[in-house]
Amino acid sequence: MIRGYFILFLLCIVKLYAQEPVVIHLNEKDELPDIEFYDMLEDRKSFIWFAADRGLFRYDGVKFKEFTHPDKRGYSVFSLSEDHIGRIWCINLSGQVFYVNKNELVLFLDLKDELNGELPYLTAIGEYVYLFCNEKIIALSPKDKTFSIDNFGSNALGVPTLFHDTLMVTFENSLLQLNPKKMLFDDSELTKANERRNKNLLFPHQNKLYALGSGIDNEIFEIDIILKEVLKIRLPPALLKLDVHTIIPIDRNLWICTRDGIFIGDIEDNSIVIKRHFLSGIFITDVVKNQEGLFWISTLDQGIYIVTDLNVSKFNSPSHHITTMVKIDESQILYGTIEGELYLYNLKDFSIKKLNTPKTINISALHYDKQNGILYVGSSQNGFALTDNFSNVILLPFGLSAKSITEVSPKEILYASAGLSSFLSLTDDLELIESKNIREHRAYSAHHNPITKYNYVSDIDHFISIDSSHNESIITYKGENFYSSQMDADINGISWISTFHHGVLGVKNDSVVYAFDKNEGLLSDQIFAIHTHQDEIYIASDKGIQVLNSTTHSLRTLIDLQTNFPARINGMEIFDQNLVVGTNQGVYGINNNYKQNREFIPNIYISSLKVKDEAIEVKDTLYLPFDENTIELSAHANLYKANDRLLFEYSLQGKNAGWFPLEQGGNSIVFSNLEPGLHSIKIKAKDSYTNLSSRIKEVVVFIEKPIWRKWWFILWFFAILSFILLTLFRFFLHKQNLEKVKAIEELDRENQLILLKLENLRSQMNPHFVFNALNSIQEYIVINEKNLASNYLGKFADLMRSFLSLSNKGYISIEEEVKNLNMYLELEKMRFEEKLVYNIQVDDTLNQNEIYIPTMLIQPYVENSLNHGLLHKKDQRILNIFFTNKNSTHFKCIIEDNGIGRKKAEEIKLERRPEHKSFATKTTNNRLTLINYGKVNKIELIIEDLYDSKNMPCGTKVILFIPLNLIS
Repeated sequence: MIRGYFILFLLCIVKLYAQEPVVIHLNEKDELPDIEFYDMLEDRKSFIWFAADRGLFRYDGVKFKEFTHPDKRGYSVFSLSEDHIGRIWCINLSGQVFYVNKNELVLFLDLKDELNGELPYLTAIGEYVYLFCNEKIIALSPKDKTFSIDNFGSNALGVPTLFHDTLMVTFENSLLQLNPKKMLFDDSELTKANERRNKNLLFPHQNKLYALGSGIDNEIFEIDIILKEVLKIRLPPALLKLDVHTIIPIDRNLWICTRDGIFIGDIEDNSIVIKRHFLSGIFITDVVKNQEGLFWISTLDQGIYIVTDLNVSKFNSPSHHITTMVKIDESQILYGTIEGELYLYNLKDFSIKKLNTPKTINISALHYDKQNGILYVGSSQNGFALTDNFSNVILLPFGLSAKSITEVSPKEILYASAGLSSFLSLTDDLELIESKNIREHRAYSAHHNPITKYNYVSDIDHFISIDSSHNESIITYKGENFYSSQMDADINGISWISTFHHGVLGVKNDSVVYAFDKNEGLLSDQIFAIHTHQDEIYIASDKGIQVLNSTTHSLRTLIDLQTNFPARINGMEIFDQNLVVGTNQGVYGINNNYKQNREFIPNIYISSLKVKDEAIEVKDTLYLPFDENTIELSAHANLYKANDRLLFEYSLQGKNAGWFPLEQGGNSIVFSNLEPGLHSIKIKAKDSYTNLSSRIKEVVVFIEKPIWRKWWFILWFFAILSFILLTLFRFFLHKQNLEKVKAIEELDRENQLILLKLENLRSQMNPHFVFNALNSIQEYIVINEKNLASNYLGKFADLMRSFLSLSNKGYISIEEEVKNLNMYLELEKMRFEEKLVYNIQVDDTLNQNEIYIPTMLIQPYVENSLNHGLLHKKDQRILNIFFTNKNSTHFKCIIEDNGIGRKKAEEIKLERRPEHKSFATKTTNNRLTLINYGKVNKIELIIEDLYDSKNMPCGTKVILFIPLNLIS
């Protein structure tokens, strides 16, 4: 690869000749199935086929697939050709002719006896396949599997070529046309060509036909069919005695494959003009430019090389890890490395010189003062300057790890480092006069715009602009801070900023005036390096290099990821028509006038179909039974590194709308439980290298309905079901009507019974209370207490009026009940000679006006407490009535007395009135039973006997749990 490599130790100069295009080398480490290849072919589906020592292989952009046959003798195959229906043909040394059909290698004919060990040249033209031997041509007919032999009787047949859709070949001193067979003309020069070569090689180039002969010296002849003339073409000395394997016309150039690499040239003024030579020392057997513009190069013993872009070259300099770079003049660049070394590289004679520098590591910043010939250098350990043609070293007061150095004015520099950013004023001898710190923060970059006189510093917190009067202001973009690693100014006074996440920003004075990101066509928003040249801005990102015209705002791509360019770009400079790029892998050059034109649209296809996990034949339309409704579809495109590049999206119309992306590298989709009917599965892919999208590939799937969902079955089913349902409906309707009549009659009887019982109980209860009250009045009269009797009688009349007004009501509010109880207890208090203390309390959380209880529900229990519990107690008669909340459904009414207790009262009652029956208690209990009848929330009654510390009766507590919503 390197023609000369001479080291002069005293001068530390290395001269390196030639430039290599950027290549990708595939070998066995890359799962390449062989390293010895004889022929290549790209078919109409963009598969790359390889005829190799180990057999026949096909590459689909991801992996290599081997094609073999059980009856195949040996491994090697040769002479690949595609016929008119897309079958790939080849032949082996044993005379076996094969073709590939439906992903299988088929043995067509065994011509061992006819070929007798000779390896012919195979080509498929139209409906025939031709085998060109030394003395005969064998025509194979795939249609009827026959062959015919045309003997020429002389060992002088050449290698054919297709010229103007006609198959031509040389024989002795003649040029022959086949189908129909016709001799075009004779010429003695063709005889010389055949004499100098075992097989004469014909090749077309720019509408002309050429022949290559070899012997002592190589010769090329131009064949003019119309004038029937042969013209000798002059060859350069490098090709005269070199073993030329084949010549392949690609675009407007000739690719000459030799034992010493590839020569790319053209024919000008009857001479071969060599433009490039690379892969020297390697035997090249074939070159194919595929549909996406990549050059595939096969070799005899070094595997496969891929050239992604001929306009991008690697200079044959040491593969230094370049950290920063600066242009010295129109022929030299100076770059620093991560090892702390400085190199002066001459782009004219490719010489490289290592400069003497203080011991340091990681050259991080360079700035060249052309006017004074001073090189300012920043590194991880110190800062220094080189003067006197880079031979004199002067240490400078830079901070550690200077990231950026820029010249503000003669002997005034602005620098940014890991600890601070500062202006330095220097003497002519580069001694420090004054230092003005801007910020003591970690800084990323600094820049001086020579037109606007503005200075800019990007540190860990802000992006700062500093005018000529050193006034500072913070610049933001869309209200956010941004950070930059490199800045440069164009001829219009715009400072262009590379940012970490916002693409490229154009700043003028203290404002962002332009912004370009992925939405405007940038390959990425993460920018590593930026360089301006006149009105062009060179932008290096993690996805490639682009050029932005600051006047027209147009973008063009120089390189993208497919170019296999180094990942880290740390410097760019323009030389003539070339962009020189410093990377972590050395120095590269790019033709600046070149516009990368990757217009190849990915041609995706359905690579496999599975139904219920079983592979089926790939078709555009599928008809499936209802129980085979789970489909797995895989798509692919025959692109180099397809899995790394393609982003697939799919759409299932009829089920959901829109496009749904697959994960990077994913190309399979599973559709489960598809409903019967028509489904359109669409899939497309976007090439992340070129941002071009493929055409949509569609598979139409028709899922058959099950028998029970077909119209005639549904019609009969509903007819029969309707008849059955109608019959059942009429039966149940008749039965239900009978039950309703019976239920209504029963309910009516029950309601009448309940009403009668309730009315009867109220009528019994009210006279009972009157009877007890009149007994009290009678007692006052007997004992001659007229005033008490009169007062008692008045209050009794008030109570009776209230009672009579409520007697027809089934329910009263708590407020009304409390009022009646107060009137009743007032009467009883007088009867007890004021020796009764009672207390009625209602919880504030109870709404007395809205909560209703049955009429005369509580009064009987109060009456029992008075007549049976408190009446027989001499003093301290206490009665408490509490209305309190229990929960969200009930409230409590507590009637508690400190009387003699139920047991003692029962004993007294038996002694005094053994024949008396407690009508009120029984009536109240029966009434509770009737009120609770048929209700979910019932009134509950609890009666507790109270005892003191000596276990003696001390009273009775009656607790009623009453529903809050007893009535609405």
